[in-house]
Amino acid sequence: MINEFITYLTSIKGYSQNTARAYERDLRHFAKFTKSRRECARWSTIKMEDVDAFIIAQSNGGKKPATLCRQISSISSFYKFLKRNGYMVESPVKYESRPKIEKTIPHTIAHDTMMQAWSKTSGELHAILTILMTTGVRIQECLDITWDDIKWEQRQIIIHGKGSKQRIVYISDVLLWELQTVAKDKKWRIFPSWTQERVRREMYWVSQEFDNLQHYSPHTIRHTYATELAKMGANVTTIATLMGHESIKTTQKYIDMNQMETQQVALMYNPTKY
Repeated sequence: MINEFITYLTSIKGYSQNTARAYERDLRHFAKFTKSRRECARWSTIKMEDVDAFIIAQSNGGKKPATLCRQISSISSFYKFLKRNGYMVESPVKYESRPKIEKTIPHTIAHDTMMQAWSKTSGELHAILTILMTTGVRIQECLDITWDDIKWEQRQIIIHGKGSKQRIVYISDVLLWELQTVAKDKKWRIFPSWTQERVRREMYWVSQEFDNLQHYSPHTIRHTYATELAKMGANVTTIATLMGHESIKTTQKYIDMNQMETQQVALMYNPTKY
């Protein structure tokens, strides 16, 4: 049943492979947990108390609220799928509230430091970082870009985002030059030999050359891009569109972060101290 559910998530719901794998991992952990509690446990015999016990065990094991919320979503979505397809009459998962996720300030990279790290790279990695830095796309969105997605005359790239949703990002002068230097003998993806893991590994080795580059990753570059847009005065809707956010609430944290920085700068000047 899990395999059927995962196929449904990717083919019908349009979930990314990473999200689908996370859901599958959650469900298999949950299944293993329930079998350890009751030897003959089946999906149809699961009760709300089993779900509660699993979440409590995961929390006691150090899982963060964001992970716990995803695990609840995984189990809840799975049972909705079972009910919808006639495998069950009623879902045992009925959460009125979920673990509270504390708001965290996204890590960003200072402009000069990011440019120095970028200058240490070359070849396809250099081009990948250029795309990330100038468009703010997710790393998998970057690696999924094909030559057909690039609209040279319009200076645009069609991005295939989460949930199979498409959006447009724009090609700057430096990115145009980078794309033109990448070998074009490939018929499909621009970077067919690169994976998320390989990009992160290469970025890690670059970061080791700096004392002040502790959070150098594709997602940190994405955070930096959104934060800089907010500093430049871009409104929340524009940032959300460029970032591919489904909810404005996701984007709002960058606006809030910019406001916090503005307040800190404003309070640095205090004439009453003199």
